[in-house]
Formats: sequence, structure tokens, C-alpha cells
Amino acid sequence: DAIPTGLDTESWTQATTPAMTHYAADDSVAFGSEDAAGNQLQYGNFYNGYAVQDSRGLCPSGWTVPTDAQWMDLESYLGMDSIALTGTQYRPGVGHQISNSPSDTPPWSGNNLTGWSGTPGGARSGNYGYYFEESLVGYFWGRDDNWSGGALPYRALGGGDAVYRLNRTPKAGFSVRCLKD
Repeated sequence: DAIPTGLDTESWTQATTPAMTHYAADDSVAFGSEDAAGNQLQYGNFYNGYAVQDSRGLCPSGWTVPTDAQWMDLESYLGMDSIALTGTQYRPGVGHQISNSPSDTPPWSGNNLTGWSGTPGGARSGNYGYYFEESLVGYFWGRDDNWSGGALPYRALGGGDAVYRLNRTPKAGFSVRCLKD
């Protein structure tokens, strides 16, 4: 099914159903590049949490949005300390392995040893609808199989070694990286 796109600031912040956008896609404030077509080509789309949690599935058949536990499996595989693994906020030791390197497109400060190619696409605010942190941070949703309508898990890649594990309102717009079943 098609996911609604082209929502202005007011429509985005009031949405309670799946929605999609990309950086600077409408006339909302964009703190960063306002080249909407270039941003979409370079960083892809943002989805709100309602799209991530929709029972029809956001990813193609045979793929899924990773859960928080699946994110932790990746982080553990990449060498994260087991004590740090269940913590929130800053998560040391893995960000550089999944972030684009200076020789990747777009260039960034990781080493991308995994080929995961995390990019700093920024995000869209769920509360105010503006776009922020393009070229600085990559935000990636996680799915919650026991979701009851509250905040959802996500990871923020801050370049280099930084990975943050947090939760955010489903009204926010973040990137999605699908995981093969």
C-alpha cells in the first residue's frame, strides 16, 4: 500500500497513521541542505513510527524493520561490551563500523568495515515538523513487537564511534534499514 507523503508541518505533527518524507521535502524549516531531490537521492526517505509499526509491514516481503533486540545482536557481534549492551544513551565501540567512511558516498567519519553504510541523513521532528541534523547524525528506527502506542526504540549514529540507543515519539521521521528475515 502507498504510504502518504508530502505532509506539511501541521499534517506531519498531527499524523497518527503511517507517513513518509525526505529531508526538506516540503516548506517546513530545514536546518541543513534544502536540496530536497539531492537529499532523497543521498539519504533516502524518513518514515514516522506509525509506518514502522504498521501490521502490513514497511519492508519488502522477506525483510523486516529490526527490533531493539536485533539491534543489540548486531552491536554484540561488532564487539560491544555486554554490560554496555543493555544500557541506553551512548554506546561505545561500534558506530564507526556501521557508518560511512570518508571515501563512501556520502562521505562521513566512520570506517564502514561492515558495509552497513550508515549515513547522516538527519531526521524530521515529530513535535514541530522541522528537519534537522542533515550531514551530522543518522537516525534509524527499531520496531517494538509489544508496542502499545508509546515511544519507539531507535539508534542515532553521530559519526565516528558514537551510537546512541534511545526512544522517541512515533511522530518523528527517521530512516529505516530493513533486515533480511
